[in-house]
This record gives sequence, structure tokens and C-alpha cells, in this order.
Amino acid sequence: MLADYSLDDSTAVHLIIKDESGAEILHLLVGERSGSGGFVRRAGSAQALRSDKNFLSDFGVWGETISAPPRSQWIDLVAYKVERDDVRGIELSWADGHLAMGKEFEAEPATADSAAAAAAKDYEWRVSVPSSFLAKKTTADGILGSLTNIRARDAVGVVTEEEAGVRGLGEGADRASIRLTDGSVRTLRFGGEVEGADDQIYFQVDGEALVWSLPKYLRDNIFKNPDDLKPD
Repeated sequence: MLADYSLDDSTAVHLIIKDESGAEILHLLVGERSGSGGFVRRAGSAQALRSDKNFLSDFGVWGETISAPPRSQWIDLVAYKVERDDVRGIELSWADGHLAMGKEFEAEPATADSAAAAAAKDYEWRVSVPSSFLAKKTTADGILGSLTNIRARDAVGVVTEEEAGVRGLGEGADRASIRLTDGSVRTLRFGGEVEGADDQIYFQVDGEALVWSLPKYLRDNIFKNPDDLKPD
């Protein structure tokens, strides 16, 4: 009987709510749709109920077939984020090249008042490696924008150092190092292509065990040929 509503233990979607200690507060089984709602039952009960709430849509499950909800529906996919104004320099290293550039300010602010903050936005980019020249600001700012707000397609999971190496995130990874106003440096690693996923690559922030998958075009937007930054 419960199977007719996709409410038996093997076919239903299990919604388990826990408190901060991990103790279970509610265990609800969600079955097939019915109009704008769907069928539900409490775990341990044989009574099927019809709800006006379409839980499956909230879970990211669409269509007639009940499948496992995509985990990307449940997690924050921002893999790395920093304020653009907090970045002072960028260094890129990849198989075919090496590029380093930093901001040059008309007036480096000594205080945090509004006038000084406004002055901090008046800057140019100077490339120092492989040679010294003032960069095309729109292109350099494009690299900055891509690096300061990286949104992943999915979280691959926590991996060991050895597993990261297999995914191209070891010594041979493409690297982007970001120097911040406080003098600290964060290094981002861009690895190999994700198996079974079109145009996605592995990504990891140095010092963090979590590995993400990113659209491949993000790497292409960041690792530019130095000639692309030379003024016209």
C-alpha cells in the first residue's frame, strides 16, 4: 500500500531534522506528488497523508521519477571569496607561463576614512613578471574579478594529499596566489578535468582539504598570456 504512494522505506525521500546535538527531532518520508503537494508519512507510522507542500521541488527533485536530490541544492557553492579592494597583487603560475602583477595607487591611504577609501580605488596594474609594464586595466581587472568570487559547480569532497595529486592539484597544478592588504597570501589551485563531467576542473584552496569542481572557462578567464595585458 505505501509503495503505491512511493512512501515505503526504499522509495521515499527521507527528511530527517536534527537539533544542534545531533539528536533526531523529526523523520519524515516524502513520496510522490499529488497536485500542488504530495504524500508524506512519519517514520514508524503506516498512515499516508497528503500535504499541500511540494517538498520534492524544494529538494531540487523534478519530473515524475523520484531520485536522489542533488547535493549542490543544499550547499554554499562559493569556493573562494575576498573583497576586490583587499587585493594588492596577483601571481599566476601555469605550465606555459608565469605572470605577476600588482596595484599601483595614486595615493595609498594611511587611514580608513571615506576620502582615503576613495583614493584606494584609483590604481593601475603593473606587471613585473615576465617583464615590467603598465597593464591594460580592463583585462587585469577581469582577472581580479574572476579570482575574488569563485563559485563552484559542486563540492567533490574532502580528499587526502595523495588524492589531490591524482586530481592534478599537486605540484603540477596551475596556481593563482593573491596578496592581500594585511600582507597575507592565499594560493588557489586549479587541477585536472573532472571525470564524467563536461568542461569541469578540480579546484582547491591551499590549506583546505575540500575539493571543488569548477567550470573550465573560469581557469581560462584567469590564466592569461602576458601579451593579453599589454596596452593596445
